[in-house]
Amino acid sequence: MRVAVLVTGGKDSALSLYRVLKQGYKVKYLVTMLPQREDSWMFHFPNIHLTDLFAEAVGIPLVKAGTTGVKETELEDLKKLLATLDIEGVVSGAISSQYQRKRIDRICQELNLRSIAPLWQEDPLELLKEIIELNF
Repeated sequence: MRVAVLVTGGKDSALSLYRVLKQGYKVKYLVTMLPQREDSWMFHFPNIHLTDLFAEAVGIPLVKAGTTGVKETELEDLKKLLATLDIEGVVSGAISSQYQRKRIDRICQELNLRSIAPLWQEDPLELLKEIIELNF
């Protein structure tokens, strides 16, 4: 299945990418939304400047788009970007945020894409241990 992986430059998106690659998904794109404000409702901001390096390190094309970071409007920005990609699914690093998971699921449903959340509802401490064991 051809997928795009939402990346922020952080550990959760890195582990999600790793897992879907191990599961045999064809990762066509990494996708980063660049919020114009640090308190985006949907997209993590602190490591966003690392996504270019992240994409270069894994050798997967990075697609970026800006967003205002305004609640709900930023979801339309993501939807517009995803609609332009030749993919069948979207991978997110959501672990426990119902807010993020429900909205990504809704966007995927509207675009007839599969929503994939490989870390969903896992123990955060166990995820950190896995990241350390993998030498991330």
